[in-house]
Amino acid sequence: MGHVHEINIRFHPHLHRRTILIAASDIVGRKPILIINALGHLLASTVFLLLAWLHLPLIVAVAAECILGLSGDSIVSISVSFAYIADTSTGKSRVTKYTIISFMIYIGFGGSQIFVDLILQKTDSYTLAFGCAWIFAFLNFLYVLIPGLLIETVVKRTSFKLVRTVKKLLRSFVQLLSVSKDRRRSRLALLLTMFMIYNIITEAVYAVITIYGLGQPFCWSPTMVGIYNVIVNAFPAFVAMVMIKPLLYCLSGYLIMQVGFLSGVAILIVSATAKTTNVLVYVAVAAGSLRTLPDSIIEFFLSNMVSSHERGTAFALLSIAASIGKVLSPILLNAVYAKAVLLNFPELTFYLAAAIYALPILLTAILHVCSRPYDELKMQIQGETEEQKPLVED
Repeated sequence: MGHVHEINIRFHPHLHRRTILIAASDIVGRKPILIINALGHLLASTVFLLLAWLHLPLIVAVAAECILGLSGDSIVSISVSFAYIADTSTGKSRVTKYTIISFMIYIGFGGSQIFVDLILQKTDSYTLAFGCAWIFAFLNFLYVLIPGLLIETVVKRTSFKLVRTVKKLLRSFVQLLSVSKDRRRSRLALLLTMFMIYNIITEAVYAVITIYGLGQPFCWSPTMVGIYNVIVNAFPAFVAMVMIKPLLYCLSGYLIMQVGFLSGVAILIVSATAKTTNVLVYVAVAAGSLRTLPDSIIEFFLSNMVSSHERGTAFALLSIAASIGKVLSPILLNAVYAKAVLLNFPELTFYLAAAIYALPILLTAILHVCSRPYDELKMQIQGETEEQKPLVED
């Protein structure tokens, strides 16, 4: 519950800054926002490193949190990167790149946790752990800063003026939500709602399964907890990266999303009925091996639903939907699990989460029907005709 409380405290202050930074990439460019974000992570990593190295008071960590609050957290770099990919690719290539990025995100977050745990177990040195984090933050900053490595994709038609930029930023949200042509507003609302519900289901349910695995009859060891946390995240992302191209040749994006949702249902049903650790860890994860497919398809549909100068704003809205889902997920699922344990029926949590999947499945079907007249122009992955925009040098 402390973790949930922490999420709620941090959610509101970070959300509006994150949204502004992502949307601002449509105006000032993708690269400046990525530089600001990378610099913030580097400075915050430096503060944490000095905190551990010099044994400074813990209150110093507040400075690092403030820096991250101003420069944006990892959601900013991820969302702007998705907008950047949309600027530089089309069709199947874009979906494939989104899937690869999603896999790298899972590997990065999961791998970093394992790496840090290993360092602390072997050396008990927080200085070394924060030092390794600083190295990665420094390399990230160099990559986005060095000219020629990351090419700007947004044409800046006017010089930067703060007041004008703020007005454009506010106008961009109004314009994005006001366009009703081709049912865009309705389709955008369907997509964002679907993504929010999808995050409500997926964000915390595997942490709940981990808690479930610690009890009888499974009695997981810390090693088994680590194994499960790695494979339940990395394996489906890897399978999605490998399978997305073949699937695009035989299924539409909508059907691929439905396959992913059904795979998510499968992992929850198998988890609820599992009687042994092997079934709960390996068979269930195999059943859910396609569960991350909707991620890249949703991002593709969103990028195609808006014009090139609206992509940053659109991904900012997507990050809001994801953030709401991520906040609600542990609150709802932990509350349900606590009640289910009192009823001596903890598996009820997984059955309920599987039932909630009916909502994104239904919303996807409605989106498919609403989008059918416009698929040939903007939404169809197969045979997309949109021309590739030339890159703009720094």
